[in-house]
Amino acid sequence: GVESWHLDNNLRSLTDTLGINFDTIKQQVSSNEEELIQQIKQNQKEQLEAGHHGVPLSVYKSKAFFGQDRFKDLIKEMEKDGFRLNKI
Repeated sequence: GVESWHLDNNLRSLTDTLGINFDTIKQQVSSNEEELIQQIKQNQKEQLEAGHHGVPLSVYKSKAFFGQDRFKDLIKEMEKDGFRLNKI
């Protein structure tokens, strides 16, 4: 619900809340940009090959969770394996 969520000042505010250093993330992205782009392209290719063509799509243990309304289902599956959601 944040307008212009993708802008650095909004992302910095979020990472500060999470205790993550925004400048470190930006530096890592910049240093690894080509590799990240290749990973994104590979993910897109695999998504299409699996018969999916939209976002958000999450896959856990070969089970697809398509759409934001499936996030709760994804979290439940992950919690069965011991993952815990940290609430902000």
